[in-house]
Amino acid sequence: MTPAERLRAFEDEKLGAAAPRHNGQVEKGHGSFFATKLTDADRAHHAALEHLVHVDQKVAHARAALAAAEDELAEAERRCDVDPEPPVDEEPPTDEPPVDAPDDEPLPPFREQQPRD
Repeated sequence: MTPAERLRAFEDEKLGAAAPRHNGQVEKGHGSFFATKLTDADRAHHAALEHLVHVDQKVAHARAALAAAEDELAEAERRCDVDPEPPVDEEPPTDEPPVDAPDDEPLPPFREQQPRD
């Protein structure tokens, strides 16, 4: 039985299944079944069950966050283990100059620019 089911069973036993509820929670205001039908010990037990439900929800959220983090970690590890693209085989060097190579003409001599008047 889940904590929420335990709380609902306690409420149904002590207050009846027809107890007024708002958003699934028993009404606790002045004059309500909660205020008039429960003893102090029953209200303490009810508070403990509500706390149990709250903590159970926190654990569920933490488990979901842990599962998401573990998935993210596995993906990061997978990316690290993947080899980068293998090197492309280069053509063996030849003794002939490449087609785009400039002629062996010498460069013109460097001329300093004269200041303009």
